Amino acid sequence: MLNTVTARALLGVAALGVAGGTTALAASPSPSAASPSATHREHRDRAAGTIIKLSSSEMTVERVHRDPKTKAAIKDDVTVELDASTAVYRFGSKDRLGLDALKLGQDVALGFTSSNNHKVAKRVVIRPDRRAGRVVGKDADGKSFTIRTRNGALVHVTTSDKTRFVEGTVRNHQAGSWAELKVGDRVLVLGQEDTQHVVDALVVRSARVDKVAAPGVSPSATATP
Repeated sequence: MLNTVTARALLGVAALGVAGGTTALAASPSPSAASPSATHREHRDRAAGTIIKLSSSEMTVERVHRDPKTKAAIKDDVTVELDASTAVYRFGSKDRLGLDALKLGQDVALGFTSSNNHKVAKRVVIRPDRRAGRVVGKDADGKSFTIRTRNGALVHVTTSDKTRFVEGTVRNHQAGSWAELKVGDRVLVLGQEDTQHVVDALVVRSARVDKVAAPGVSPSATATP
């Protein structure tokens, strides 16, 4: 896996550019948009992290953030109630899912209301799996490719007409395509990993290497190792 700074740089606005759950979450009403009486009764908040406890009526999400002064990683958690009003979505999709789509270990973003220390989840977005590395091969089918992560693991990535390709930096980026993806490119893939460890990509964000390929990788390589 690429280092954290590189992965975050590659991600950039790619995740924000996909219509669906996260966009809907961002559009959730803010306290200032609510009526004065509603604002007085309840507070609207957001959180993101990993599900560490889950039942049919309650979920606990562990959050990790850094202290602005010491830069030390700080963990805390938030527990919210789940009920019939809780809307669950998968990143990149507008299809509403049931509460049974939530699983332990998933990364999620959630919006919840809080009143008298009673928190109720209103929207939960299941965030995509992330895989970062360098492209080491492209398949002849014109749709899939393979990356090698920092720890040396090979990850096969499939794409479809719904996959969004973006290349360049966060501030200077443009639309890309599978055809323009080059062996040796650094990429961050957002998608859904199946039981065979194949990632169905929603977003592929690449950093162009042009004439500079990864060590030991020929820019002309086209087949998956």
